[in-house]
This record gives sequence, structure tokens and C-alpha cells, in this order.
Amino acid sequence: MLIDNAGWHIANDLRVPLNISLVHLPPYSPELNAIEKVWQYLRDRYLSGCLFSGTRAIVDACCKAWNNLIAETGRIQSLTDFEWARQVRT
Repeated sequence: MLIDNAGWHIANDLRVPLNISLVHLPPYSPELNAIEKVWQYLRDRYLSGCLFSGTRAIVDACCKAWNNLIAETGRIQSLTDFEWARQVRT
């Protein structure tokens, strides 16, 4: 599991199951964390400029954005297909 060292991802009492390995990413390196590109796309395409009436509206908008993203065939791959990752796989 990737951990990007954000303050809210760090806990002193974190219990990690034995079958999970944590990989700590270097600070300030969003290019190594593919989900950052996905979230940026969701913000830019579906969530920016919106005023939400409350938490439920935010959750609903995020769910709708994720569902729209899933319907975009090949979009996740295009956002996360980094050259360095292809080199690691081979």
C-alpha cells in the first residue's frame, strides 16, 4: 500500500496486517502517486466550481464523478500509465 506521508495518513497506533506492506513515497512527489492524477481529473472535470449544500451533497457529487470516470473507457489507464511504472513492470 502506498503512503504519501500526508499528515492525516500517519498515525502512531497504526496496525498494519501482516499481509500488507507499506511503501512510503518521498515528500512532495505526487507524480509517484497515481491517485493524485485521478483526483485532479475528477476535480477539474466534475467537481470544480461547485457549491455544495452540505456533506451529503459532496459525497453524492464525488460518487457521481467516480461513476462517470468508470464509464470513460480507458481514462484511468491514460491518467495512470506512467513511463516509470512501465519500466518497473518489465
